[in-house]
Amino acid sequence: MAITVSVLTKDVYLFQKIRLALREGFIISDKILPDTKRCLVDIDNSPLPKTENQYLTMSRVSERADIKIPFSTDAVNIILENETHTALLSLSEEERYATLRDKKIKLTEAEFALLKVLISNKGEFTSREKILDEVWGEGFDRGVVTVYLHYLREKLEREGDKIILSSHKQGYKIDERFIGG
Repeated sequence: MAITVSVLTKDVYLFQKIRLALREGFIISDKILPDTKRCLVDIDNSPLPKTENQYLTMSRVSERADIKIPFSTDAVNIILENETHTALLSLSEEERYATLRDKKIKLTEAEFALLKVLISNKGEFTSREKILDEVWGEGFDRGVVTVYLHYLREKLEREGDKIILSSHKQGYKIDERFIGG
């Protein structure tokens, strides 16, 4: 059975890109239909729909959008195929890698430990001191946290997503959209 996806945008190029990118099993519409299961909304030029259907936001400028434009065509398919949208980012303890939208990302031991601490705090900020203590212990400079956060961002944020958020006063966290809900 095909899944109907509504794409709400005034950008004809963006609509066509999504239409061409969708894999078999999806039907695309430029308006919300009764059998619409998902809505992709370009929040740069379309208001959010007043609907009970699940929608994902797209934007060129907003950091809070679910999908950052430009995006890879695979990114849209992976998000749409994820029925529950519960965890776009997960860890494999046994093999020490992360999975981001069904793509495996190999991590070093320190990167894995750092990401594990951030994910375990379930979207809450974690201070630099707590990260330093839990991942490296005593005897390490605070700068090691910055270096390894940079390494993690390079590996996780290649598609343009802002996954690791930072606050000068509060520390670091994983954007809630990637760890559930």
